Amino acid sequence: MLKIKFGSVFDDKCDLLILPCNDQGGVTGWVRHEIEQHHLPFWKQKIPHGEVFFSTVQTLYEKADCVGYAASVSVATGCASLEAITRITQRIGRFRRDNDCSQVNLPLLGVDARLDHFHLKPGMDVPQWMTNELIKARRVLLVCDVHYAEKADMRKAGVGWETMIIQGDMLVQGEQNSKYIVISVGDFEQNTPIYMKSRLAMPQEQVDADITGLLELIFEVETAPALGPVPTWVQQRRSASQT
Repeated sequence: MLKIKFGSVFDDKCDLLILPCNDQGGVTGWVRHEIEQHHLPFWKQKIPHGEVFFSTVQTLYEKADCVGYAASVSVATGCASLEAITRITQRIGRFRRDNDCSQVNLPLLGVDARLDHFHLKPGMDVPQWMTNELIKARRVLLVCDVHYAEKADMRKAGVGWETMIIQGDMLVQGEQNSKYIVISVGDFEQNTPIYMKSRLAMPQEQVDADITGLLELIFEVETAPALGPVPTWVQQRRSASQT
């Protein structure tokens, strides 16, 4: 079961502790401080981008049996990649199964967010850019205020183009798809486009107070509890019917 927790990966006891590094073996100042403070083994050599180096902690650190250094960042590009993160996830999963690790503490990587303010450049075809972004995105956040709702309903400017593209994609996705997440700023009825009012929205106040719910949606974390045991009265009724 995956669970998002705020704080440090060093806070809770675990079987496997995962620490991020780059492919040259470098770590951030915070990670280095924790390594030195807790006397953890430190792999100071190069690790291929997307690979994980695992080491036993032995008796030096009480809160973990093993530590893994995940080379999530390439020094050449200065960033991570989806392929590297996928390989890291596979390596951790395989190590966890082979070594019977029931609890793994690992840092949550940031959300790869695409914003027109940063990624839409002068000279680009705006409708085509919007279409490309919506096709590639796994989740789309619609932050809706009264101005956005008015432009969407009246099909004005870029929001009008965006609305038509989203409506077409929603038809393809089907009713049960949660790709599009509405965050309502203020009054929901007044500030949400008509075509989105049938969707369950998240109030901005809720997101500001605790972002966990939004992160669980973005990372597809299952929050429903596990199925419990069969009630005693059901078992008794079954036994009675069999006798």
